[in-house]
Amino acid sequence: MGSRLNFKLPAFAKARDSQTGVIGLDMGLERVNLVQIDRINGEISIRAAASLGYPSGRDNFLASPKSGKRLIKSIFRDHPFRGKKITTTLPADQVKLMLVNFQGHNTNSTEQMILKAVQERVSSGLESSVIDYVVVNPRSDNQSQQSALVAIADKQKVMAYLDWLDQCGLNVQVLEIGPIAINRLLCAMYSDHLEMKVLAINFGSKKSYLTVVWGRRLLLDRVIDYGLEQVLDTVAKSLQIGRTDAHRLLEQHGFAVDTGLNRTHSLDNSDISQTLAEILTPFFRKLASEINEVLLYTASETRGGTIEQINLFGSLARIRHTDKILDKLLSLPVATVKPFYGFSVNKDSISPNELEPVSGIAIATGLALRGLSAHA
Repeated sequence: MGSRLNFKLPAFAKARDSQTGVIGLDMGLERVNLVQIDRINGEISIRAAASLGYPSGRDNFLASPKSGKRLIKSIFRDHPFRGKKITTTLPADQVKLMLVNFQGHNTNSTEQMILKAVQERVSSGLESSVIDYVVVNPRSDNQSQQSALVAIADKQKVMAYLDWLDQCGLNVQVLEIGPIAINRLLCAMYSDHLEMKVLAINFGSKKSYLTVVWGRRLLLDRVIDYGLEQVLDTVAKSLQIGRTDAHRLLEQHGFAVDTGLNRTHSLDNSDISQTLAEILTPFFRKLASEINEVLLYTASETRGGTIEQINLFGSLARIRHTDKILDKLLSLPVATVKPFYGFSVNKDSISPNELEPVSGIAIATGLALRGLSAHA
């Protein structure tokens, strides 16, 4: 059986009243995102943040430690990051996430039971894999029936990524699962709402991740086959253009949204925005159907409990008015996440234009909060 994902990585020290945290580093599909946070007199303050596109794509970037070291050096030169210690995740396409059920009798048997459940789901390749998990407890009144979110990654890819970061001059403290960073960010953003019930949707390139945070706990994480590439293929085929041009149109124009007043609203009021919205209407309806299934499952697992809001992250969230389209299709408020909500920001050292759209640095912010929030 494989080893834990944070195997041989040093434990992260508990936060003190005033300190600078490690740097949260997220290797997104299109950009490398870094955030560092200070905790001053118990308050969270964004010390530094950066989001830069890869010079020639992420795969080429990860294949060249020299290129990585050069970019990291330039980021540290232009932004007030302190130290070289980081918390990070593997690139999303290198990790397989699954929710498994297991019979939990006591803490000593938890890991063995989870590994047994994984073996029943995955027929081969576990010997060469690294595994991590977090227990989630939808049914608090039946602790013998439990679930765990499990991450599985190829051991060679894990070691190659860690080696690449080391050659870039970075010191990895913790390798974490993305949904845990999202959970930590939401808990920090809504620190005054102890019973928050949020569905977070993190859009990726080929797949997206629906994470339910319930009462400050990770309730479930579901993977669906909806992502940016499917959107680009749909637009490209409909307009008979290349995917690069389709991406450019989406970034420049976003979607027009019917306001219910016999007119549409878009940032540029263009026919292109309207056309893009019409082309992708079937896609968004199917996505809304998947989301409704998660809402029904959540209600079942919590005996009638309801999600209060839906927050969007990642690739599709960066396209203007994605949230407004989903808001019209669902019965709940939908909003693109602003990961610095509720925190003070060092405006002298952070360029808002560089970080736009800010939903893309959500995971990096959640990583940077490790050890600095009540939900470390």
